[in-house]
Amino acid sequence: MQVIRLCLIVCRCAALALLFGLALERSASAQDNKGPGTGFRIALNLEGDPGDFPSHVCVISVAREGITLDRNRDSQISLSVPEPEIRSRTGEPDQRGPKGGEAIGVSCLDERGPCEPKISIPRDTDNHRLVCAKNTRETKQPWRVAVIHLREVRYDGGTASANLSPIDQPRLDGNVVTLSVRSVISKAKTIDLVGAVIGGHYAESSYRPMETDSAKIALGEAAPSVRGIMRLPLIPRCRTHEIVLPPGTREVSARAHLETGREPFSCDVHLDTSRQFKMRIPYVAERTTKRVVVVASDDRGATSARYTGTWIDFEPPPAIELKHTMVRFSWKRDCLYPKTVSCPAVTVVSTGLACRSAPSGSAPDVCDYVCGSVETGKTRRAQRPGAGGRAARYEPQFSMPARLRFARPKSDEAWEDTLAYGNQLLSGFVSAADRRVDVSLRRWGTSEEVSRLLHRRAAGIEWLVVRGPTGTEHYVRPEPDSAARLWIPGVSCGDVFSFRIVGERAYHDDEVKVTEGVIEFPHPESQEIIFLRDIALGGIADLARRNPAFPAGDEWELDWFGFVRGVVGLRPRGTAVQIELRASFMLGSHLYYPLRAPGELAAAPHSEDVLFSRSMLEAGVFWIAWPKVHLGGSAGLAVSAPIWSDDFRRAGAPQPALTWGLAGRYLFTRRTSVELGQRFIYRDLNYTFSTDFRGAPTWSTTASLPVQLELGLRIAL
Repeated sequence: MQVIRLCLIVCRCAALALLFGLALERSASAQDNKGPGTGFRIALNLEGDPGDFPSHVCVISVAREGITLDRNRDSQISLSVPEPEIRSRTGEPDQRGPKGGEAIGVSCLDERGPCEPKISIPRDTDNHRLVCAKNTRETKQPWRVAVIHLREVRYDGGTASANLSPIDQPRLDGNVVTLSVRSVISKAKTIDLVGAVIGGHYAESSYRPMETDSAKIALGEAAPSVRGIMRLPLIPRCRTHEIVLPPGTREVSARAHLETGREPFSCDVHLDTSRQFKMRIPYVAERTTKRVVVVASDDRGATSARYTGTWIDFEPPPAIELKHTMVRFSWKRDCLYPKTVSCPAVTVVSTGLACRSAPSGSAPDVCDYVCGSVETGKTRRAQRPGAGGRAARYEPQFSMPARLRFARPKSDEAWEDTLAYGNQLLSGFVSAADRRVDVSLRRWGTSEEVSRLLHRRAAGIEWLVVRGPTGTEHYVRPEPDSAARLWIPGVSCGDVFSFRIVGERAYHDDEVKVTEGVIEFPHPESQEIIFLRDIALGGIADLARRNPAFPAGDEWELDWFGFVRGVVGLRPRGTAVQIELRASFMLGSHLYYPLRAPGELAAAPHSEDVLFSRSMLEAGVFWIAWPKVHLGGSAGLAVSAPIWSDDFRRAGAPQPALTWGLAGRYLFTRRTSVELGQRFIYRDLNYTFSTDFRGAPTWSTTASLPVQLELGLRIAL
């Protein structure tokens, strides 16, 4: 490295010696080859910063004779001294590492790229003369060369067909250059003398004329006694500016890019707690948008943020304050955010700038984002006022900490979080009061299978009811193809909720757990209640026709009973049939005829009532014809007897009988229904008591076929 630096110093010194050698040779040649024409003395007033004078000045003029300056070669001649000498004499700190080590790559104070001293050689002719002089005063800068070009123009504005040659060495005193020139013209014409700064360590200026009444010189007049003053602006090609990064910057290293519409320049920067660094920025005499872009990296070397500062004037302000135009960050999925859902959309609240997803190989539960443009020069273009009619790149800027808005795709669920620095890992989520969970019917099968389950005959499903952490019930109507979402305030990861299915058949209550923001309901058939337990209460009208041979003759008997019934049922999964085992107990009054004396007239008997009971055990089958209407029948065994044993002699002892009937019921709710039925009892015996020829009590029996009509209220347990 030291050898290369030494070679550069030697080459630059050799080039400088060659430049001054050419200047002295051409000046001597000019003295020896004076031709006829007009000579006069002029003063060049270099107007720059107070007290800031160039260390050297070189004057270029057009000449018929002389050595030609090659525009591609001589314009690149370095007029600077080695970089260490610049830093030591100017006192400007170089950009070094945190421990004062070697500079990181190219320093932002290097005079390279647009700040490299150059000469803009005029293109009006190929022959030029060059003379140089050193400042007689002590200057602040160790080596700052100003290169000036003088030429003649016709009075009417055209270029003079003449030569303007310095006839003596220029003298530089402070900011004033004095020299004598002669004009060699083939024909007598009125001309103007103009000059401009064309390079060196200073910015190019426009051509300016002499400020004197004698500036218009009529050729042919005698003597070089005319004196004029020419004022030329002397603006440093580059100045040192402070680059200030926004608060909250945490990066340790960055690369700065300078974009002025001229030659691009990039340099490496070490960032410390001051968030500032110095940079050489050129003077550009165009009202276009210029910018400084800093691409920062974190301690792992990953690009984390991009900062931009812009200006339109010829020079930026002394301190250029940057703002964020790009920042990288990540968001860790909340356990309530399903992994099957794509990463949320993110926008910067203050500017509306949309951040895009930027996968970087992070963990599956992490979403990576980039807000703004990643690479310099790749941003979109838009017309900006004051850009001189040019299309300038427009980059939305935002301040940090920045408020970000997250929005879940295809949902109205959104939340905000604060981004404080680049590559930050955020983990914010919806507030507890607005949280929701997804409802999954994945276990129910495909969409066709779900539709079949929802609309099964007599087993359709209407609602899924979930009881939240506060005890509030939340209803979800399941659909085959829709992704239902359930609003449950206060829900947390791993919560367990009770739920039930509301439909045309009975289901068990069960529990579900919130997993990755999803409640996954089990298959409904696994929740169906197969074994049923009901109780029924009601009344029965018992109508029976008596034997006409009895003394009372042909008559109909009407008894009233109340009943209580217990039911155990079985409803197989996926069917519309319910099988029941029914046990009933009836209690009411029953008519009988008391003892009568032999020979008593048949019309004389008087019937009486006794407290009577019937117990039944039946098996039944019901068909669920409609969601709320069940039709079926039952058959079984009945035992009838008086309640009290003393009444056995009056109304008969316990006796079995066969029973069968039809019934239908209507469901008011899932647990209550009303049932209407009709039943026959086969061989239900009626007793008639009398005395035999000895006077001993006796009875006779007759079978009847009572018809029972019952109405009862049935309640599911």
